[in-house]
Amino acid sequence: MKKLKKLFAFVLLVAMLCGCASGSGAEQNITFDSYYKATAQTKKTRSVQDSVAVALPLGDLNLNPLFATDTHSKNVNLLLFDSLVEYNQKGNLTPSLATCSVSEDKLTYTFSLKDAYFSSGKKLTADDVIFCIKVMCHPTYRGPYDFINSSITGVMEFNHGESTEIAGLKKISDQTLQINLEKSDSSFLELMTFGVISKSSYANLLSFDSTSALASSLSKPDGCGQYYFDTTLEDGTLLLKANNRYHKGAPNVKTIKIIKSDNVAQAVIDGQADITYLPADQDTINIVAQSGNIDMYKLLDNRFVGFGFNCTGIFADENARQAIAFILNAHDVLKQIEIPFSEAIESVQSLDSPYYSKIDAEKYELNLERAEELLKSVGYAKDGSGKLYKNGEPFVINIAAQNENSFIETALNNFKNESKKLGIELNIEYLTQSEILQKISQKSADCFFTTFELPASQSLFKQTFKTNGRYNSLGFSSSKLDNLFDDLKSTTDKTSHAKVLNQILVSLNRELPVIPVYQCQQLYLASVNLKGFTSNFYSNVFENMYKLNFK
Repeated sequence: MKKLKKLFAFVLLVAMLCGCASGSGAEQNITFDSYYKATAQTKKTRSVQDSVAVALPLGDLNLNPLFATDTHSKNVNLLLFDSLVEYNQKGNLTPSLATCSVSEDKLTYTFSLKDAYFSSGKKLTADDVIFCIKVMCHPTYRGPYDFINSSITGVMEFNHGESTEIAGLKKISDQTLQINLEKSDSSFLELMTFGVISKSSYANLLSFDSTSALASSLSKPDGCGQYYFDTTLEDGTLLLKANNRYHKGAPNVKTIKIIKSDNVAQAVIDGQADITYLPADQDTINIVAQSGNIDMYKLLDNRFVGFGFNCTGIFADENARQAIAFILNAHDVLKQIEIPFSEAIESVQSLDSPYYSKIDAEKYELNLERAEELLKSVGYAKDGSGKLYKNGEPFVINIAAQNENSFIETALNNFKNESKKLGIELNIEYLTQSEILQKISQKSADCFFTTFELPASQSLFKQTFKTNGRYNSLGFSSSKLDNLFDDLKSTTDKTSHAKVLNQILVSLNRELPVIPVYQCQQLYLASVNLKGFTSNFYSNVFENMYKLNFK
């Protein structure tokens, strides 16, 4: 993480790509001196020193940690709900609501709960944890946690309605829970990072037929995190109050305000908010640097720009996908464009992960001869006019591409020119991210040049790329990778685990459900009056809000 405080004097620059998802044209940055003169003179700092305001973009929040999937909802839930274990800033799992001991055969996990209290006043017990796990093993559960494949004894019987209990969940006492696995699972503890909700507050909402009522019911969430939910104001602002019985220590800041804004950076500059985060771009840095009272933190986030394939259509064969990789030549284009606030990646893993593994694999530089060989191997051949055909059908590729991104536009223009030499026709449609996601889910485009998320855990990695994985929206299937994911799950030795993970990354490079190109950077903005601000890929300011104070 790099701190950028009072970064530089304002200068005129040619506008560049705005973060990962968008780019600007050839307009020049404008001078904000006069606009921000009053702000700089008055030093708009907050006078109420027991309150912190966080600015988030406009939109609905899902205040149920078992179901929330978007970044903003998950961040707010980190204030309201704690988990049994959590990631530290080095990406290692550490105790939170519970300490954990593991049997020598790695089949029995015993959790000893700390003294923690829900906002309703109830004390956290093993019953609450068991309730949460049963919700996530429910047949209609569609949240982010994959407990169905967790190896807990009796999970499938419960999920199939053959039992009303999960045999592997044992309440030893109110403060002690034992979980038994059928076989060792190196990713099991990752699942225990879910935010614990109160059984007494939500049990009446859960039926064996559906979890939909529970998923959408949390108008007044009941957690045992750093803060308790207080109320929602008419303008949509959420008020949170400090949990003075918080198991890590009472928060220094007694009130958190979650405000909604259509310009989160401006909200911090104007003193309406103390903290926000957004994709890194030059315009934001220029503007914030002029205010003189904002600290900036730059870090890699979990988004990357890549070229993904619909693996159920004309790119079902890995050779066809490889052929496109040799034509696309995306990394060479990246070197020419020099996109700010990004770093090139060769595999689907974060560059700042403590488990980052450098792979020795194909670079996929421009090679039309190799591409032609690979396409011939899957049945494509040129006719007399030079067009590429298979079974009487021309090779036409329909591409959905993210709009307002100069790199993507340049890369696709080059791709179109090179494809034409091989007799391939491209139909390119520039869309918003949400429209592309719809295309992906409907399988209505052959390829997608857009922003994807990097899996932040072993469990999410498997769900994204394993056959029929919960987040495998590309229709990708590979028996080799399925076996490697099974090996990864059963491998507890660190050296062997790293070796299998490397094999998975190399196999993904060979089979190419997606071609990763560059990882994006993010800006966190914070008032200079705040002390203790910190954030990185694995542990962000929301997890440590209770430590913040004013200078």
